Amino acid sequence: MSIIIPKIIFSFNEEINFLLVFHKYDTERNGFISNNLLEQVLNEINEFSIIKINPTLSQLKQRMDPDNLQIITESSFIKELFPQDKYINSNNQTLTPLNGKPFVIYHYNGLSRSNKDKKVRYASAEAIISDYGYGNDTPISAVAPVQPGSYLPITGVLRTKWPTIELKWDDDLKPSLN
Repeated sequence: MSIIIPKIIFSFNEEINFLLVFHKYDTERNGFISNNLLEQVLNEINEFSIIKINPTLSQLKQRMDPDNLQIITESSFIKELFPQDKYINSNNQTLTPLNGKPFVIYHYNGLSRSNKDKKVRYASAEAIISDYGYGNDTPISAVAPVQPGSYLPITGVLRTKWPTIELKWDDDLKPSLN
């Protein structure tokens, strides 16, 4: 599939229409879709829009999902199609990827000795990334302070990618990396 995006300025209404199509496939309203759905989203957009997308589908997926997480976030979708615009959520707050929206993170450790009651299970936490920076340009002052007694090795691992991540683990099932 070959798609072309001309370098034109899209109207705000077109951006809204694109978001409506994206939200149609984001059935759980999590702010992302599986990257397998991207082709369907683009096909539906092509039905009503003058847009033609130049890069191949695989190139778009790679640009919208550079970490290969198999998901396309709403913000990366909009930033790719409307690169001149900042992403603005429904409350008119300017957001960067993953900034400010809580999401659930799961950890799985398959070693029974590392789990409570020696039963293997998923640990879940509510995560939020406040003031997300790109790469190493996040100032050290923006890094969220660790609350005494709450630091876990997994927090350190996650902070290598997202320095300002904060985690609130459910049910005191604090995960182990061992």
